[in-house]
Amino acid sequence: MKPSWLFLFCSLLSSCFSTPVIPNNSNLVQLIRSGKKTIVDARSELSRQVSGYIEGSILASEYHPEGPSIELDSVIFVVDDEAVAEEVCSENVLCYRGSFEPFEDLVTFPQVVDFNSLSMLLQENRIILLDVRNSTELVNPGKIPGSVNVPLHEIPEAFLLGPEQFLEKYKFQLPAKDARNVVLTCRSGRRVKVAIKRLEPLGFTRLRNYEGSFKDWVANGGEVVVGAGQAS
Repeated sequence: MKPSWLFLFCSLLSSCFSTPVIPNNSNLVQLIRSGKKTIVDARSELSRQVSGYIEGSILASEYHPEGPSIELDSVIFVVDDEAVAEEVCSENVLCYRGSFEPFEDLVTFPQVVDFNSLSMLLQENRIILLDVRNSTELVNPGKIPGSVNVPLHEIPEAFLLGPEQFLEKYKFQLPAKDARNVVLTCRSGRRVKVAIKRLEPLGFTRLRNYEGSFKDWVANGGEVVVGAGQAS
């Protein structure tokens, strides 16, 4: 099923075309980086959570019939779905469908991570999944595969350690304060919020939150490692 906002675009834009035109991505990268274009993100929430989004971009779903009309020459759509591209992209509507690597310094991520995006991020080894539960909870009921552990009662003190001391004690690298790939989890999500509140004054301002945490992981059928002790 096509997203409902596609039909809205057809009424907002002067016309919709069935054959997408793909301009040179390098030219589009320059245009996007220039800041002279309005970036409209037409990707799924899963894509945004996994790959991030360009700071200042607008969600396609934020447009409403009563809103202002779109000036086609001032907009670049970011798309990753062929059906969306066929509806939106044309010789009059610019679309970017390339990698986000050219925009690494411009990309930010939604703070909240859900089960599907977390599964993909773990599979691709793109995040540090930090479990802030007690070490006994990692044994039973278990832990999410690939997670590491710093118990909440050791936060923020643990993150005041030097890199070598931290590595020796917790068996993973101390994350950089501006790291965008650290996702926190606990049992139900409450301890994550406390941990983030304690770490933000230290400069860790881009931490992400698996809101449903371990309970949500289990409810969605995620694999659990039982009896493994502290994450490593």
